Amino acid sequence: METDEYLSTPHLKKYRWLPKTRKNAFLGHLLISVTIFIALAAIIYWGWFPGALFFGAGGIDGIKIVAAVDLVLGPMLMLIIYNPLKSIGKIIFDLCVIFSVQFGCLIAGVYVVYQERPVAVTYVDDKFYALKLKQFKKDEDRFFMESNLHPMKPEIFYVRLPEDAKSKATILVFYQTLKSDLTTRTALYEKMPLER
Repeated sequence: METDEYLSTPHLKKYRWLPKTRKNAFLGHLLISVTIFIALAAIIYWGWFPGALFFGAGGIDGIKIVAAVDLVLGPMLMLIIYNPLKSIGKIIFDLCVIFSVQFGCLIAGVYVVYQERPVAVTYVDDKFYALKLKQFKKDEDRFFMESNLHPMKPEIFYVRLPEDAKSKATILVFYQTLKSDLTTRTALYEKMPLER
């Protein structure tokens, strides 16, 4: 039995923090991973993809990426690699490899989710559009967005179009002729008044 063999190893007395079995190592790692996942899920849900954006702009996909890396990859590596019968040097090396791989993948996953978050919600011609920073192609538009963005949540803007139907149609045709998306024309942006 793995536990009986472990009890006979000399590093048990010296390093009591080591899990006694592979299963204990897996469960301990899973508990830490769940705690980290809950914190990241809260940031994604309430910060980067608030409200309807969570379902409409890819927040669920972001949660899936973080869950795959944090709840599956790390604990599974621990279950496969951890062996309490190894020497203390090899155990510490294995733990460093496991945590490094998981941390690196987690940072990459969170970075991807952060880059895909909507930075602006724009109201144009009776519709809302969730926009990512990469959708702002012109330098002046990117500069405007970067200087007016909140680092954690999307900003809400609207494009004021003329009330007159003919003027409104002229503007819409003009931007379609230029093959320019009116939703990313920051020169026309105004902050959405959220309070009455």
